[in-house]
Amino acid sequence: MIALVVATSLILAQTPSDWEFVPSPEQETLYQQPETWHLEPFFKQLKDQSPSSERPVRIAWWGDSAIVGDGYTGEVRRNLQDRLGDGGPGLMLFSPPFEGYRNARVRMKRHHWETKSVLHGGLKSGRFGLAGVFASSYGGAGSTYELDAPANRLHVFYRGGPKAGGLQLYLDREKVLSTTLNARSESWEDQVWSPDLGREFTWARLRAAGGGRTEVYGIAIERAGPGLVLDTLGIVGIRARRWRKANAEHIAGQVRARGVDLIVLAFGGNERVDRDLSVEKHGREIRETLDLFRAGAPKSACLLVGPLAHGYEGTKRLDPRLKTVGDAQRRVANEVGCAYLDTALLMGGESAVRTFRSKGWMGADLAHLNGKGHRELGRRIADWLWKRYGLWSDTSDADSADYGPVWDSESKPDGP
Repeated sequence: MIALVVATSLILAQTPSDWEFVPSPEQETLYQQPETWHLEPFFKQLKDQSPSSERPVRIAWWGDSAIVGDGYTGEVRRNLQDRLGDGGPGLMLFSPPFEGYRNARVRMKRHHWETKSVLHGGLKSGRFGLAGVFASSYGGAGSTYELDAPANRLHVFYRGGPKAGGLQLYLDREKVLSTTLNARSESWEDQVWSPDLGREFTWARLRAAGGGRTEVYGIAIERAGPGLVLDTLGIVGIRARRWRKANAEHIAGQVRARGVDLIVLAFGGNERVDRDLSVEKHGREIRETLDLFRAGAPKSACLLVGPLAHGYEGTKRLDPRLKTVGDAQRRVANEVGCAYLDTALLMGGESAVRTFRSKGWMGADLAHLNGKGHRELGRRIADWLWKRYGLWSDTSDADSADYGPVWDSESKPDGP
């Protein structure tokens, strides 16, 4: 498995046998653009994975409704985990306050949580958590996660304090309580609960224990050891600038605690219709949001993913406003040292909407992809990322037999 991540000769062999994508000459430029070398810190983390690695490499992918259902991001996760190892489903909300939320690897149920999101605000502290949704309960609320494969690690991001309520954890439908979190501490502060489970599980239920107010931001479910995990962190209807409602110090701490190796922002689909849209304005908003997250992982790689192709005013013509969004994001990426992926071009450029609609991959609204469309786009993004990694590993003379240290002291992210 480890040898595959640095052997370019094996990269194409990892592509699913039932899928083939032949880029057009214009799309070929996406595989050659020099700014993708900004992903080198992430690629180095992939190279340094070995059988002795204690945790998977982590991608945090923020965005709007295009990723809420974990469609194309779920396919990116599946493809990369097939190559690099199963690190688990990643970070999830306790209780999404909008429809359509899912993780492609988990069946989720929740009840009785009170929530606040960074989209609508209403939380004076600005502590919305990594995924932008804060959940609380004085007792009785619960969330259940049924996994598609065994995991053995669980990290709960919460806020403890003098009057905080705890959490009860049940595993694999057992009626006996597995363990309990005592969230009380001398002062109110963000914390991570990583109980020593000593076992694998495929089902987990967390319940607010009462005795005070339980306050939670999210739960990450993983497997120990090498591999990859991708956190899908989307909110329906959000624009990048809505993250201004979040407390900057809190968000930096959450990113740091998660130990993010690659920061991905996928905004612009909603900003596209703003009346005052301009390269300068959108660029400022993306830069501000990117800085918010990068403060917690300044040495990690970053990637800006442009919005999906949209039809213009009910036609199959590519919305020309996407160029404004793309120009702004490309400029920011170059300024701060991030990679940029032109998603509309990867989908086909000027013919993207017509092609995806004719193949039955896009809905009648000419804006949202269906399941087949998400799978196709996810495979293309994973293919792009993987081939960029292959070119980097060849150029850097990576040696698949030399595992070296998992992290060096200068670049090791925090996080359990």
